[in-house]
Amino acid sequence: MKLLVIVLCLFSERFLEHKSAHYRFCWFNRYFNAVVKRLPSKSLFRNPYVILSIIIFTPMIGVGFVYYYTAHWIYGLIGLLFNVAIFHYCIGPANPFYPEKANPQGEVTDDIITHLVQVNGQLFAILFWYVCLGPLAILFYRLISLCREKKMVSEEASWFTRLLDWFPARMTALLYLLLGNFQKGFQHFCKLFFSLPLKNEALLVGCGTEALFSDHTEELFLPSAERLVEHSLMAFLVFLAFFTILLWV
Repeated sequence: MKLLVIVLCLFSERFLEHKSAHYRFCWFNRYFNAVVKRLPSKSLFRNPYVILSIIIFTPMIGVGFVYYYTAHWIYGLIGLLFNVAIFHYCIGPANPFYPEKANPQGEVTDDIITHLVQVNGQLFAILFWYVCLGPLAILFYRLISLCREKKMVSEEASWFTRLLDWFPARMTALLYLLLGNFQKGFQHFCKLFFSLPLKNEALLVGCGTEALFSDHTEELFLPSAERLVEHSLMAFLVFLAFFTILLWV
């Protein structure tokens, strides 16, 4: 079922969703501010870890309750639709296939590096945690990643997000290398593989750019990075389909 859910959602995100996808979490600011405003002023409830827990687990408990009691309805069809809805909604918050360009001409390194890094949290981490732990895990990931923009809990949310990104970042970097210049980037991959979560971005940047460059004198454009991401995604789906078939046998 997970492979079907992933394919349906990625098809929708790639071919049916465009700029509207950038606004799917526009409600989060209002939700966060409303919750914080209603919390007691006592010191316990001003602890960033307490605030973070309330912000994240309040919707998760509600969603988990609905999922648990309805997933088996109509021979599991409701469960399938629930998985599709959660997975599709947790991609992002921006559309990973249509990155916003800082430079209108799309020529450049900053845009390329930003895309190679951001797409890990926008897409590949969601894929990894969904396959491993299911829909509630990706809801948890997305909510905690959104909290990074909130000053009250930014440091704590960033730490948790980097921790959750540790393995997905290495998976994404390896996919970049497999679909790009593997020989040039593998040394960088090995050097940073066991590094702390703070080095996630450095790993993605290093492996992504090495995978793209066959010659450091050549000029690269953002579409090159977009193609690398799409090819890496297809490779992930092929591996997932292969392991799914092995489980059936």
